[in-house]
Amino acid sequence: MSGELTLNIKGIKHQTVWVEFPEIEKRFKELGVPPSEILPDGTPRYTVPAIHDPSTNTFISDSARIVEYLDRTYPETPRIITPGTTILNATLEWAFRRTIFTLYPLLAPNVIAHMSPAASQKYEARFESRVNMSLQDFKNDKALQAKLWKDAEEAFTVANSWFKPSDGGERLGPWIMGDNLSFSDLIVGSGLAYIASCSGEGERGVEEVWYLER
Repeated sequence: MSGELTLNIKGIKHQTVWVEFPEIEKRFKELGVPPSEILPDGTPRYTVPAIHDPSTNTFISDSARIVEYLDRTYPETPRIITPGTTILNATLEWAFRRTIFTLYPLLAPNVIAHMSPAASQKYEARFESRVNMSLQDFKNDKALQAKLWKDAEEAFTVANSWFKPSDGGERLGPWIMGDNLSFSDLIVGSGLAYIASCSGEGERGVEEVWYLER
């Protein structure tokens, strides 16, 4: 999502094409889109988002690489990645992704419910392998869900503390880096947007998580 936010901020005209979850790897291989990462066992992993820039005939996947490419290729547009913050951004992205992942078991059932039959079957199998129980058993285990909500609240409380001045004073500006929007803001904003898009209406606990981050 941070890739699309970057395109919008830069004012670069683009078209969004949606790809079904089970079709991502097959479709990307057909197009020649590189994998977003190589797993320790050597297996390529294909994930969205990805972009194709017809002006350079370039395919890129992975949000950070996409933003780096757009900053480099379109220097006349607003710069997103502040020079010298690559390691900071990578650390924030890793840490905030781990924070968001505390909500994965609680959000996944709603995601599965809104997928096509083919996509939901594959996503459900992945969900069950990660939680080591069937989807229905998870839905029925209210005690486990309550514990996961508590764990998520604690994780987001910690994440919230990252963005407060250590001296307890006022923030220096509306954005993480002060007065200027940066990739750090897109990391956090796209993560929260992901939570909102995956949540069912009136989902228990989501309001508390949003409150912690506002």
